[in-house]
Amino acid sequence: MNLLTKGKLAAAAVGLVFAVSPQITTATEGYFAHGWGARHMALAGAGSANVTDASGQAHNPAGLLNVDGSEINLAFSLFNPNRTYTGSVAPGFSAFGKYESNSNLFLIPNFAYSSKIDDESAWGISLYGNGGMNTDYPAFDRSLPDCPPVGGNGVYCGGSLGVDLVQVFLQGTYAFKAGDFSIGLSPIIAFQSFEARGLGAFAAGGFSSDPANFTNNDHDNSNGIGAKIGITYHASDEMNISLVYQSEIDMSEFSSYAGLFADGGDFDIPSMVTLGTSFKPSDDVSVMLDVRQIYYTDVGSVSNPGNVPLLFGMANGPGFGWDDVTAVKVGVEWKTSETMTWRLGIASNDNPIGSDDVNLNILAPGVVTKHFTTGFELDLGDGDAFEFAFTYVPNESVQGRGLQVPEHIVTIDMDQLILGASWTFNLGD
Repeated sequence: MNLLTKGKLAAAAVGLVFAVSPQITTATEGYFAHGWGARHMALAGAGSANVTDASGQAHNPAGLLNVDGSEINLAFSLFNPNRTYTGSVAPGFSAFGKYESNSNLFLIPNFAYSSKIDDESAWGISLYGNGGMNTDYPAFDRSLPDCPPVGGNGVYCGGSLGVDLVQVFLQGTYAFKAGDFSIGLSPIIAFQSFEARGLGAFAAGGFSSDPANFTNNDHDNSNGIGAKIGITYHASDEMNISLVYQSEIDMSEFSSYAGLFADGGDFDIPSMVTLGTSFKPSDDVSVMLDVRQIYYTDVGSVSNPGNVPLLFGMANGPGFGWDDVTAVKVGVEWKTSETMTWRLGIASNDNPIGSDDVNLNILAPGVVTKHFTTGFELDLGDGDAFEFAFTYVPNESVQGRGLQVPEHIVTIDMDQLILGASWTFNLGD
């Protein structure tokens, strides 16, 4: 395939990425993706100390110095999260019965470009996303005593219940060498969108400081600017050690949901730190280990307990009660021939949601803790490649008491399947 044809295909694919990017939805380590790009997804998100393609700058901007020449990496994933709510024993503030979220299949795009400036420096750009609070529980009839004073339907008496959170990052990168170190600097422009539906019982029950801006206000948008820095120490030809820090991103408020989120609609993006290492026991095998810490406690609307004696939307008001998450990731890459490389990964992370906070997290049951991944890369020649990734996330659940009626038991659970594919177009030096 000649360079002109590659460029046309890449341009068309980039347009598709930007067209579907508002649909970006993931929910694996809380609501952060476990990996960006098919290679790192197949490694369970490991590999910050061993970046080999343009998409890896999302994990560690310093890694761009390992990418040969100029390339475009385009990745798409089919994400299948299955979320269930169960209310047992007796009807309470939330409904009795078992109900599944109807939204369970999403297309997730990822775009990255990188280019060498010279042997000591490189630059790139990447578009990728987080999200994952996307749920859509059905509207079902509830009797009048169950939804006072006028009756209603759905889990919380307000019709179809759900939220839709999308976070998209546009990251630029400059990387350079300094002795045995590679250093990458990345400004980040972040966009996010949010909608909540069906929280009628809360809005009508005097739980909010601003009931008109609590639920059913369509999508609201916000934006902000942050930064990421990555450092890789090349300890030897066989071993690298990396440290990556992403700042908390101060986002503009969701004014349409100022009565839901603490501090008048504040919903910032938490900071994150990753420590990684990679080791090559042979020329054909690489072993990678990453430890990632996501500081959800940076953001009051995410981490404040749901039972604080304040109204929603107030300063330090109720939130989702999420704890910080530590994720440990191990990935193995094995090149079995000149054209084929196989990958395996496993990751384990904390569950951010405790039993005291199950009620509001019916909306966002980010409770999964294990990721089992595999995939491969097929060398297509001339620096081009096709990659595939598969992720299995087994079911996890959390159970707690419902609101107002202690005998009412609420259980939230989730499992996931993810299929990913990417194409690398080498554009030459």
